[in-house]
Amino acid sequence: MLKNCLECGQIFKTNTINVCPACEKEDQIFLHQIQDYLLLYPRANLRDLEQDLSITPRRLFRYLKENKLQLRT
Repeated sequence: MLKNCLECGQIFKTNTINVCPACEKEDQIFLHQIQDYLLLYPRANLRDLEQDLSITPRRLFRYLKENKLQLRT
């Protein structure tokens, strides 16, 4: 099945993921950076992640939607 990547819009062949292989690699890098950042700053919020790691809000909300990132209540 062909899909448009949710991040860059590129058309790619997929069965399960919503982003192209290049953006999936970026996701892995960003998720690792987020994990390291949250270990250093456990009380950080989404705005902190956005500003300090230069991650777009759209990408952060996609991580939340896909359960790759969870909010603490």
